[in-house]
Parts: sequence; C-alpha cells; structure tokens
Amino acid sequence: MGLIEQEIKEIRQLIKQFDAGKVSVEFVNTKVNLYSQTEKRMKMALQAFTIGAKYGKNYDKRLLEANLIGNEKYLDLIQDMPIEEQMIFCPLKKHEITRATCLDFSGEAKNYEKCKGCEIGIANKQMLCGPKKELAK
Repeated sequence: MGLIEQEIKEIRQLIKQFDAGKVSVEFVNTKVNLYSQTEKRMKMALQAFTIGAKYGKNYDKRLLEANLIGNEKYLDLIQDMPIEEQMIFCPLKKHEITRATCLDFSGEAKNYEKCKGCEIGIANKQMLCGPKKELAK
C-alpha cells in the first residue's frame, strides 16, 4: 500500500474513532497536523522527482550531494527504522552510509581532521548525540 493510500485509510479510521467518541479533539488535531507535514514532504519529493526527470542525471547528482535524496533514488517516504540505521550521503566516501557508520568513521583518529568540517556529519552528530556542550574549565 502506498503512503497516500495508507494515510487516507488512517484518516478515515480516525474520523470513525472521533465520531464514536474514542479520541479527543486534541488528538485529532495533532494527527491532522502530522498528516499535513507528511503531505508537504510528499509534494517536495514529487517536485524533486519531476525536476530530476526533466533535467536528468546532473540534477540527480546535485540532489544527492545536497543530501536531499539518497543513492540516486527518491525519498523513502516511510521510514520505520531506528535513526542510527537511516542512510545519509558521505561526501568523503562519495556514497551513502548509515548515520551510525558516519559517527564511527568521523570519530576515528585517522578520519577526524578530514571529517570535522562536514556539515552533514555535524548535523548527524547533533541528531544522534544531542547538541554540543561546552566542557567545564
């Protein structure tokens, strides 16, 4: 089942639950807000796909390097995997690696200097480890 079909089914079930008094207005509003965010991302993915189809491989390569798409395929819109197993593009290796692999690779002494300025790596570290904290002096 595609993402759109799945969300339509979930919204219909939510309406039935709401009509039966099983869920609160706040719960419904929260779900609708989340569905709206997913819809925005689907539209962005569709735009990226359309532009990529129009302009070809060079545009796909730019999207991949910007980490907007992964491994020359368009966004996997349903990601039920742990965050550390999600794939990101490594500019140094020139291919996708898991977030956990990025953290391990960039933390190795031989790679630290090469990786320390990587924006993707910095964002990944913040995502997995939390914001950088100042050490007490």
